[in-house]
Amino acid sequence: MDAGLFSVPRYSIAAVSKLTGVSCHTLRVWERRYGFPDPSRTQAGHRRYQAEQVRLIREIARRSRSGEAICKVIADARDGRLVAEVGMPDGPGRDDPVDRLISALGRADCIAAEEIYRRASSGLGLPEIVDRVISPSLTESGERLFRGECSMAKERLASMYLLRKLAGLVDEAQGSNTRPRGSILALSVQGDRHEGGPLMLSLALELSGWRAIYLGADLAVREIQQAIHDWEPVAVGISMTLSRNVRKRFGELSGLRGAPVFVGGRSVVNYQGLAKRSGLTVILGPAIPNVGPYLGRLSPVPDPPEASTPGRPRRINGSH
Repeated sequence: MDAGLFSVPRYSIAAVSKLTGVSCHTLRVWERRYGFPDPSRTQAGHRRYQAEQVRLIREIARRSRSGEAICKVIADARDGRLVAEVGMPDGPGRDDPVDRLISALGRADCIAAEEIYRRASSGLGLPEIVDRVISPSLTESGERLFRGECSMAKERLASMYLLRKLAGLVDEAQGSNTRPRGSILALSVQGDRHEGGPLMLSLALELSGWRAIYLGADLAVREIQQAIHDWEPVAVGISMTLSRNVRKRFGELSGLRGAPVFVGGRSVVNYQGLAKRSGLTVILGPAIPNVGPYLGRLSPVPDPPEASTPGRPRRINGSH
């Protein structure tokens, strides 16, 4: 690949936030306070970030969550001392599998797309397939629509293809997770029709040893409460992509009883304080590495012998 393609500014600030788990507000604060990242600007003044900047932002966020001082980590990145992990697509060139996959799907050439996907995911574990192929491909498809480079139908075809692949990974992980520690509801709330987030969460749960009860998108809060009553899950995990009615949805979720509720997704990144004030646990960043540690902190409490039911998951401290 042409090394220069790696430095082409291609990601919007919304895409960077989605890929890194860092809110748009935080990215602007870092830029103003520390001079990093330093994105390019379109003629209309919109920020555009290079793939290498996205990698560095992900690494900065990871180190910051582990307790390192943000000013020091950003200084290391600005001075070239920070080594970013591999996992992002290298750039929009012809040799980039993400670019070729979305282009093939844009031509409705599903045979070519299948071969590109197979080659790109060959030899990778399930988390790496999500991190290196599916997640960046979903973002690239949305970015092309945002830039006016493809139609809604082309974006929809790509998204549906990738969601089917993601659902297949969930099935594969579930087949290997033969002794789950307990069940977790995975869904998005009423008004949010994006299925990718709950599927990503389901995969993270299965890989962490929990059984995901996948309820899909656009579920009313009263139905979530009924599901808690019927199945007594260990917790409820909710992905939130849209920002409309966020305050109302958080208020509704705060009324759920019977299981702790954790939230993540693009909307939550920008409304962390509101979520926490509503009594919800916020899990930022990619679901696969971050959901497991949160659930691992919940301490199991065995049911009383007379109330136990064969095959039912143990209840967990932390229920409302």
